[in-house]
Amino acid sequence: MGQLVGKLAVIAGQGSLPEAVANSAREQGHEVVIFTVAGQADAGFSGFETIAIPLGAIGRTRELLVESGCTRMVMA
Repeated sequence: MGQLVGKLAVIAGQGSLPEAVANSAREQGHEVVIFTVAGQADAGFSGFETIAIPLGAIGRTRELLVESGCTRMVMA
């Protein structure tokens, strides 16, 4: 695999899938940022940069992705 450029955003929902996706991505060399809707995703993203987006600011998601250096995204 070539050099990875930018961070991978994991848009996290509930359950164990977001953490599993983030851990797998990190093991493959991705720098991961977890995005949650404040109060909607399960806790437990220890060791990951995490950004909680208030429900009223969900329209800012793209802006926050760019500000955090994410160039790729996955929803889990």
